[in-house]
Amino acid sequence: MANTTKRETPDATVTHAQFAGEHNPQILKAIEAMEELKSTNKINRAFKVKSKELKKGNQKLDENKNPLFNQDGTPQMWPDRFTIQTTSEDGKIDIKVTEEQFESIEVGKWYIAVGHVEIYTPYEGMPREVIKYDEFQQLFGVQA
Repeated sequence: MANTTKRETPDATVTHAQFAGEHNPQILKAIEAMEELKSTNKINRAFKVKSKELKKGNQKLDENKNPLFNQDGTPQMWPDRFTIQTTSEDGKIDIKVTEEQFESIEVGKWYIAVGHVEIYTPYEGMPREVIKYDEFQQLFGVQA
């Protein structure tokens, strides 16, 4: 649980972090940098690619679970899904990527992913924040 200790001042209630910042400019500077980064909606994450997975799209079905076909008789298919499995100090995470990103990312290499937060609302679901990575920059010379 985060430390939300507050103390009363003549002006207002102050959080523990703000109080610490009053006495340590480095803490205040770090807090301000974190707030600045949050306001830009930019996320950077370093990780190592452990594996890649291609999931072929299934055939589309109608509401009665009957397969759907195109006018030329070929089955209607859902798009393929491309995923990379990553690991870092933060733990393991699966990241959905585009086909182009999937082809260029190498297993066993380190990358910095640059992305942003989007609001995703599933069909008849509650909106939620998801991270979308736009770019993957390979880190050269990293050993682990």
